[in-house]
Amino acid sequence: LSSINFFLNDGFRLDEVLPSSEYDFELVALRPRDKLFMMPGQPHFVFVLFLFPKILFYMAHTDPAASHLPKIDTIDGLMNLLSTCVLVVLGNVLDFRTYRAPTQEEYTKADKNQQILIDHEINTIPLSERFSICYARGVALYLMDWIRHCSVITGPSGEIISDLPSRFFIQISHTLIKYKEGANSSKLDLDANCTMGMLVKQINNVVNVDPCISSMWPERHLLPSDSLALAEKNEYSVRWLPDVQRERSDLPNDFFRDGVTELDERYFNAQQDRQHLESTLVIPQLKTYSSRAQRPHKRS
Repeated sequence: LSSINFFLNDGFRLDEVLPSSEYDFELVALRPRDKLFMMPGQPHFVFVLFLFPKILFYMAHTDPAASHLPKIDTIDGLMNLLSTCVLVVLGNVLDFRTYRAPTQEEYTKADKNQQILIDHEINTIPLSERFSICYARGVALYLMDWIRHCSVITGPSGEIISDLPSRFFIQISHTLIKYKEGANSSKLDLDANCTMGMLVKQINNVVNVDPCISSMWPERHLLPSDSLALAEKNEYSVRWLPDVQRERSDLPNDFFRDGVTELDERYFNAQQDRQHLESTLVIPQLKTYSSRAQRPHKRS
């Protein structure tokens, strides 16, 4: 698929999938301000976030989904955006695969060896997905920080609500812990692997990745955990600060790095150590064994 001639070939069919050998696709992920130069007549497909519909190739790429974006100039829209960010940051906390070893059957308790794997962050979430979780968490944390610094949120009595993103995140995280405590007390049949200690460990892990959230975490008991609703929500107002938004218009260089937690680093380091061991010890031994096995036996 290197030129438009691919579509003019006599063998091309719109209603038929050609053999995979006929295709050679390449995926290029562009960051803001990146440039990609292509040959004339180069077939290409563009997948772009609908947040930037008019700047790619100086053409308007309309997307009906844009109408579903939250209206962040209202408290409803802002809370919708914050709720999405919190869910993304807590992604692996809410994923039952976090609490299950690769060799462990679903709904069964881990044995001694499986628990060692889980304690070292070796679970059923694959490496590629772990990368995606870290990148998405970095984006969500950036958006929360953007809301934190670029908006002024006023409560029903006219008071300014300081750091609503951190407060909301802490309230939800603390509510998860309280819910787990209540479920254990009621002896509900929950996931066999997600114990209270493991849940708290994972929540503390993501709390520590953001300095603003971690500094307020010790005060979590001051926030209500029985309801996540804002009292008199219609009385809240949101005001955006355009000057501050302009000052913070540059995106960070590495969303992935910003979303990596301490437990993620432990997991990635373990994967690096495993690959190093395989490349320096296991693979050479396998090659030696293979060459010996292929060597013909001498006749006596």
